[in-house]
Amino acid sequence: MPNDKRRLLQRWDTSRLDNRTRVRLSYERMFPKALILVTVIGLAVGVFARPSGGAGRAQVYVVRPTDTLWAIAASHYAGDPREAVWTLERRNGLHGTTLVPGQRLVLP
Repeated sequence: MPNDKRRLLQRWDTSRLDNRTRVRLSYERMFPKALILVTVIGLAVGVFARPSGGAGRAQVYVVRPTDTLWAIAASHYAGDPREAVWTLERRNGLHGTTLVPGQRLVLP
């Protein structure tokens, strides 16, 4: 048993290592510390990061008797109204294009 113990101590004795092996051994010891540091930084950013709020509050539109999704999309969004109609349907949980006067739509 004492012989095995001596071999084990000799194996990890850094004074007997050449320079390349000593550097490699120091990097192996540094890697877990660096991994822990990166993990802690990532968690801190995840916990303290907040949404920008640049989008502002969502607008609510009250449907009038002659309104259609197409007319609402064309008057409130630039570009192709078809994409705005699909967005309005998804955002408000509509299963068709039928609107009821007085219905409230959230404009994304």
